Amino acid sequence: CFVVWFSKTLQNWKALVSTNQIKSDEKCGDYAEVTHNGDKAETYVDVYAKVSNRAIED
Repeated sequence: CFVVWFSKTLQNWKALVSTNQIKSDEKCGDYAEVTHNGDKAETYVDVYAKVSNRAIED
């Protein structure tokens, strides 16, 4: 498991993480968004598959 991005504000935090244990049929990769709500003492996990990555010129 590795952390791609992490942010903490007051008692709340959010992280984008990935691992080669999360697998879907998508060839571009999978990741999870983990959100902790410190007010409610709850943590939410959403799993996504990246379906494209395009460069957009300035």
